[in-house]
This record gives sequence, C-alpha cells and structure tokens, in this order.
Amino acid sequence: MILTPFYLWTLIGIVLILLELCSPGLFVCLAFGISGLSTGLLSFLFKDFSWHQEFFVIYGAIIFFVLKLKIEHFNYSHKQNPHITSNIQSLIGKQAHLEQPLSPGECGYAYVEKELWSCKNNSQTILTNDVGVIVVNIQGNTLILKSKELS
Repeated sequence: MILTPFYLWTLIGIVLILLELCSPGLFVCLAFGISGLSTGLLSFLFKDFSWHQEFFVIYGAIIFFVLKLKIEHFNYSHKQNPHITSNIQSLIGKQAHLEQPLSPGECGYAYVEKELWSCKNNSQTILTNDVGVIVVNIQGNTLILKSKELS
C-alpha cells in the first residue's frame, strides 16, 4: 500500500493528537496534529498541493500561538493577584454564608460561591449571617472566617 499525501498527513495528525493526550504540556502536539489534519485535507482537495511541509509548519505555529493566547486568557487569576498560589486561596476575601451561627473558636460549615466548606470562627464574636462573614485565611481545607465589621 502506497501512502498518498492525504493518508500520510492524516496519520501524522492523528498520531500527534493522540500523543498530546498522553503528555502534559504546551499543546504543541495538538497544534501540529490539527495542522497535520488540515494539511491532509488540503492535499486531498487540491491534488497539485506541492508545499505540504511549509503549510504544516507555518499553520502549526499559528495554531500553537493562538492556543497559547487562549490558554493565557483563561489563566488570568495569577495575573490579577500574584499571591494566589492555588485555587483555594482565591476564596480569601469572599463572602461566606453560614449554615448555623458559630461561637468563637467553633467549627462548622459555610457556603462560599455555592460550595459547602468546613470553616472555623477565628474572631472573638459570634458569627451570624446577619453581620456578614468573609474568609480571611485558609488552614488545610478549612476556611477561617471573621465578621466583615472586624476586617
């Protein structure tokens, strides 16, 4: 069996996309896999398509940089606040809604952004939803809460 350019570029594209699924990283294989599939399609549609390699490399580089820009767009939290080192730290400063009032030092549960979290009252006053409660720190997976008035 002779591999025509269509089959060759389609095979290269599929292999690179499968390789991307197995490797973490910068989406290089995905970009060039898409480029390989596109090159295969163009070689099928235009029989005199003679600049396969050039199109593959240039189009792959364009797709890579477009994907890189899109990924950086979604990774905006670290740019807005460089002190955030994990996703849970982004909860600091958010408002919490208690399931029940908490006495000083007492542990309980609170909703932050519609998710239920274990929490602890780190203030010297009883926390209720009437006074407003915010997350001031995190210890493990427990949110440390204080009244808005005390912050």
